[in-house]
Amino acid sequence: VEASIRQFISTASNVLLIDDDSNDIVLSTPRLVAARDLLLDLEIPIIDEPSAVARFIVPRIQILFHNTNDGSTRLKSFLSFLVDRWDTLYSRSHTIKEVLKDTAFVPCGGHVESTNAVKAGNMILARPDQLLDPSIESLAMACGLNDDVNENVSLFPSFEYRSEKWLRMLRELGLSQNLNPDIYIRSARRAEEAQDVERSRKLLRHLSDDFSTNQRTLTSDAEFMRTISTIHFIPASKDGVTIFTSFQKLAIDADRALCWTSTPILRKEDEPPRLMWSSLGIQSPPDITKSLAHLSTLSRSRGDYESAFQSVESYGIGVLMTFDQLYTRLTETWSKLSPRVQAALPTMSIVPVLTSEDDGNWNNFMLLSPTSRRVFFELSPELKEKMSSLVYELPKALSKHSNFLKSKLGIAVSPGAKEYSALLEGLSLMRNRLNPNQINAALRLIDLISREGSDDIKSYIPDDNGKLRAAYDLVFDDDPDLRRLIETSTGRRIICAHPRVSKLSCATLSVALLSQTARQEVVNAVDDNDNVLETLKSTIQSAAFTDEVVQICDEYIAYDQISDDIDASRGTHIRNALQALNIIQKKTIEIKVVLPGRYIMNHESNHTFETPPVSKWAFLHKNNLFVRRCLSNDEDRRNFFMDVAISIRTYLKLPRAIIYGITSLLSTSGEIFVGPRIHQKHRILALTRGSPGSQVDTDDVSNLQIAPVHKFSIGEIVATKDSDGTLRYAKVLEVPTYNTRVVPRLALDTGHSREEILSTEIYVFKAHMETSSTSSRIERQPPSSDSDGWCEEKHDLIHSRPNEDERCDLLSAVDDLLRRAALPPLDTDRRSLLKNLEETKAKLADLEAVRNQLKPKEPLPEFICPITLSIMKEPVIAADGNSYEKTAIERWLATRGTSPLTNARLETRTLFPNRALQRAIARFRGEDDIAFT
Repeated sequence: VEASIRQFISTASNVLLIDDDSNDIVLSTPRLVAARDLLLDLEIPIIDEPSAVARFIVPRIQILFHNTNDGSTRLKSFLSFLVDRWDTLYSRSHTIKEVLKDTAFVPCGGHVESTNAVKAGNMILARPDQLLDPSIESLAMACGLNDDVNENVSLFPSFEYRSEKWLRMLRELGLSQNLNPDIYIRSARRAEEAQDVERSRKLLRHLSDDFSTNQRTLTSDAEFMRTISTIHFIPASKDGVTIFTSFQKLAIDADRALCWTSTPILRKEDEPPRLMWSSLGIQSPPDITKSLAHLSTLSRSRGDYESAFQSVESYGIGVLMTFDQLYTRLTETWSKLSPRVQAALPTMSIVPVLTSEDDGNWNNFMLLSPTSRRVFFELSPELKEKMSSLVYELPKALSKHSNFLKSKLGIAVSPGAKEYSALLEGLSLMRNRLNPNQINAALRLIDLISREGSDDIKSYIPDDNGKLRAAYDLVFDDDPDLRRLIETSTGRRIICAHPRVSKLSCATLSVALLSQTARQEVVNAVDDNDNVLETLKSTIQSAAFTDEVVQICDEYIAYDQISDDIDASRGTHIRNALQALNIIQKKTIEIKVVLPGRYIMNHESNHTFETPPVSKWAFLHKNNLFVRRCLSNDEDRRNFFMDVAISIRTYLKLPRAIIYGITSLLSTSGEIFVGPRIHQKHRILALTRGSPGSQVDTDDVSNLQIAPVHKFSIGEIVATKDSDGTLRYAKVLEVPTYNTRVVPRLALDTGHSREEILSTEIYVFKAHMETSSTSSRIERQPPSSDSDGWCEEKHDLIHSRPNEDERCDLLSAVDDLLRRAALPPLDTDRRSLLKNLEETKAKLADLEAVRNQLKPKEPLPEFICPITLSIMKEPVIAADGNSYEKTAIERWLATRGTSPLTNARLETRTLFPNRALQRAIARFRGEDDIAFT
């Protein structure tokens, strides 16, 4: 019977129909209505429509719609039936709601990362609580619902199921109004992959909003917070560029000054509430390693400090604020730093100083290391003015960190001998020669060091080529003749202290004297029995010669400066000394000079240097004067008498100033000798370099630039062009009150007059200092291929030629200046103007070539004035025995009492005309004999 009934029911209909009025089961065919009583008698339960759907259809959705070819179509029909009858079903029974909440029946796109997601045909199904409400704008934007390439569609119902009717039903079934932890993490990873700034910021705002609510569905989950803190979906700025990072690797905006070059900075608008920082891994202040990396980056900026701070200017972060916060942070964490880091910090350039004050604005600044000994808490006005390019004062705003800067970084209150020495050591690292301003500053430092006279100070002194060297690598040139002998015989230059460094300073700083360092030894001396030199011996030991020598001493120097050993009258002392002088005639005299190699350019410092044997006319050994027989050649005679005079001067311990007077006494003609100066050119250049009116040195030409807005200082060495277009040194006498609306005029000492010159016509030395960090010693560079072995400087000015675009820029600048002055501008066709200038320049070059062909032969070195470097018109002899142009040496002696060549103090300022030299110059010029008065 049961089997018959089942067959009867199954053949009657495949779908049960519900009687809406009676809530009873009715069959689809009227002929089966009679089976109702039978079903009831068989105790087959009669259920309503909602219960039937909940019991038989919903749990079997995957079975009913998955394995059939038309599963998607049948599912859509069921879902349409479900949403159309939702209000009726919901009002009649809550059973179906509870079942649907736990069932994956809502179609969505993409891939749902859940074990409860199922597939029906070609559709992915998810539970309502797995999906987000697309009508909430913040969720749609945060998860990228409206993107062109929508990677997060699986978080929302499919498009056709987003109608208001559908969303109302899904909300009742648990459609999420907020991001749950899984969905948020998924969205964050998608934002990281897409590098989407806007989406990431919306996720950040949603996280902050969740923390502000009472429910805190996200932020109360500790595991979620740990996971989200490691995902690189946070947009932050680093060096002005937006990058994506994690919470654990960023810093907040308030800590920007502490680490902006080493750590990404989160926008203030994107910062989560402070109470969330610890759970997200945000540190404030940041870890000290980030600040140390930041300091290291700033210290390695190599002068490009403006670029380093450019990315934070818009945030109101300046130089002082940066280092104020960094010093505070270092003070707080100093005890936690390793000894290695503590020792390294003072060597880093981490102290800001102003290089050019402009109403207190930090437009021009540089960073110095504490160990450079160039920054101090206090500087005297004199140091500020005279050494403004070397030493700097710590900004007052940073003085509150005085304890840290003094005790930890070693910044001194004011400079002393050790600090001055450290300054010189820093300058010694420069690859190039010091410019005239730096030489002046170095000489002031040397003077300050020598005043204090500390024995444990390692000092540096400029050589006569303008490079700083350790004092033990230099000698003081107290015997130019010996130096000339060495350099002439070897072709190598002795490394001597700059001639402007006094002998007293060199003695204080333990600079060796050349006369005491170099040892002369006789290599070969052949006897000569010819008594030709008896006349010389009788002349030297005669009373007349003694009286003449005494008279020369009276004319040049005071008696008490001749010798400390004189205890009787001058004449007696000189006569007795000359009588004891044993003059021995030799046929040949060969000597060599031995001195440490470190004093010789391009020689091994740990080897002894020996000159090859050199023939000499006279050689003094104790009280023995070896002399060679004088030859008939006029040049040999001149050199013979000069060497004898030098030996007599050395033997009597007289000043060098009387050598040429003794030479004149020994010669038969009584002619006043000019003396050989051919190998002292480097000495002349060292003294005249930077002197107003002197021609600019070749190396200095490449280091000059026009800077109309440069902050000039009194006494600064600059350069200007004379009427011939030659660059010459000048010194600033007065500086105007600066006005940015006008081009200032400065009072300059040009060597021959005081002139008012526009700043646009003044060349200044570049302020940068190129140093070598690999060694604290100056490398001895080999001479260039075009060098003559003396390392002498050439005065052929080298001007770099600008390209066409640069020249057009210069013309544009001139055009702008003309317009500012209300003057007619230049031709607007600058290319045409440049072409005309090139044609004119070519014609001038042709004329210059013709003029060069008509030039006379080169003058002798003796005709050139050491001061003006021009042919002398009225040569005179000064107390140092050298000849100068009369007007030039008078102008020199008006302000100085030293020799222009040796820097030695002149005992008298009396000048003697050199008539023989004047006649020779006149013959060279082709002039008629000059009548002397």
